Amino acid sequence: MHTLTVLSFLCAELLVVACSVIQCYCFSIVRRLEVTQENILPSFTNVVDEMFADGQYNWGRIVTVYAFAGWLARYCCCGGACDASSVNKVSGRDPESAKDIANRTGDYVAQRLSTWIRKQGGWVSLEVCHLVP
Repeated sequence: MHTLTVLSFLCAELLVVACSVIQCYCFSIVRRLEVTQENILPSFTNVVDEMFADGQYNWGRIVTVYAFAGWLARYCCCGGACDASSVNKVSGRDPESAKDIANRTGDYVAQRLSTWIRKQGGWVSLEVCHLVP
């Protein structure tokens, strides 16, 4: 039982580190894109298109689409100031842009990634292959 406790603790710590790395990575992308209310949707699409430009698909990339969309939506809801050192590019809190990002994400996955997802057995296969020990 002790080993299980240690492993559980290590997993929790790795999750914290991974979330921190993803947040820094996503924030860095958003800052480099100079995201504004006017360019946020094309910017999202361009980043995700670049992610799949090599024609390689895997569950990690699919999940990353959602992670990036979530972080970008959070950025909008925070008025572009989720990080104390950030420059406010999105003027004010913009929950409508966050909703637009959610819709764009769903459309993107449905139109460009759903064929690959279906070929892998759908979302259920992700759970069976990767999440269930």
